[in-house]
Amino acid sequence: MPNHIFFTDSFGCNYILVEPQTFTMGDVSGKDLRACPPHEVEIIEPFFVAEMPCTQGLWNGVMSHNPAKHQSNLESFFQPVESVSFHEVKEMIDLRNQQEVDSTFLGLKGVWRLPSEAEWECFTRAGTTSHWSFGDDEHELSSYGWYGANSGAKMHKVKSKKANPWNLFDVHGLVSEWCEDTWDDSYYTKRTQRPLQSQSNERVIRGGSWFKDGTSTTSYHRSYAHEAKKSDGIGFRFVWEPTEAMQ
Repeated sequence: MPNHIFFTDSFGCNYILVEPQTFTMGDVSGKDLRACPPHEVEIIEPFFVAEMPCTQGLWNGVMSHNPAKHQSNLESFFQPVESVSFHEVKEMIDLRNQQEVDSTFLGLKGVWRLPSEAEWECFTRAGTTSHWSFGDDEHELSSYGWYGANSGAKMHKVKSKKANPWNLFDVHGLVSEWCEDTWDDSYYTKRTQRPLQSQSNERVIRGGSWFKDGTSTTSYHRSYAHEAKKSDGIGFRFVWEPTEAMQ
């Protein structure tokens, strides 16, 4: 990223600034029909995104319990939290906002939230237009993410693979990530920075997971799950939105 502006929260996680920009959302090759046609999306408001998925340690620090299926020792606290529904994630985020209501980062106040689907694809692509943020060769995927072919059928720690060009880890594989948007294919080309909200009970998830195939981990691959679903392949990633103007 051009500026490398970031801050670190009380749990030791870095949050990277995503500046206003326009990017091409979708599969430019035209093969993934759920991600077609590709179209331009404008990011108008800056935000900060966590360098990694929310860990079991961070979840436990806020909620005082650990819902993850994959936990056995202290190393589990460095694995992503999973087996959490969309509703549970929203409750956790609300509680974190209450606990940190007076916190400031870079001299600014803000709020924790989930990314929109467009924001997720923007920071995952990190300025690229290829299938993955590292290029188009699936043979390189094992260096950047945990998925069905290399995970050994087990969960792994965050940040144990290479980062994307904006220094974000695990955007390809490990766990799928809840987004704020409701799922509606008919509105795909109308995506903006802000999430789509409809009467649907299905929510967008992105990124593939440790037991999915490589094609599900691309920057543009789209999927969804019922907002009450709990799976050991679904977690989430924090976004922090400033509520004061950045200078």
